[in-house]
Amino acid sequence: MAEPVAAADSPHAWPLVAVAEPPPGLDRLLAGPRWPPRGSRAEEAPAAEVRPRASAATWLGWVGTIILVVLLVWCGYAFRAEVMHVWPASARLYALLGMVTASTPVPQ
Repeated sequence: MAEPVAAADSPHAWPLVAVAEPPPGLDRLLAGPRWPPRGSRAEEAPAAEVRPRASAATWLGWVGTIILVVLLVWCGYAFRAEVMHVWPASARLYALLGMVTASTPVPQ
């Protein structure tokens, strides 16, 4: 048996064991993928995968998300005076975008 080895910050000592032979299957793993040789016939090639179609629930979810984002942007524009009144820090963003109303003071 080999001498015990311990890490600098560990109170435990573990024996250092040498591996006599590599684990089975390691040579296949290190060999890499086996591609068909060039010029092989198309019949031997695997068939292309068919992607599943998106369900109606998926489409409905995407449409709902897009509608929600458009609605939020529209509300931010339509009610910009109210937003700037409730949240004064947003006046700087509206001023940067050029959407300041006449009744709202422009931040310095």
